[in-house]
Amino acid sequence: MARLVRQVSPLPTLHDLRVRRILELLPQDKKAVKGRIHWVIPERIGKVRISDQVPMNLVEAAFRDVQRGGWHE
Repeated sequence: MARLVRQVSPLPTLHDLRVRRILELLPQDKKAVKGRIHWVIPERIGKVRISDQVPMNLVEAAFRDVQRGGWHE
């Protein structure tokens, strides 16, 4: 997916996004029900699990890791 997007233009940067603001907006996401976020968690190719039991400190840590470049294709 990232490769296809790069063919059109560079990927947007996440460095200037405020993590706290993102976390505040998550309950408004289309996957949220009554303010609880329903995460789509990949388990393997073709298999996902939906859960609202993901701790926000884990979400914040993962987002910060991605901001630092800790995620690679």
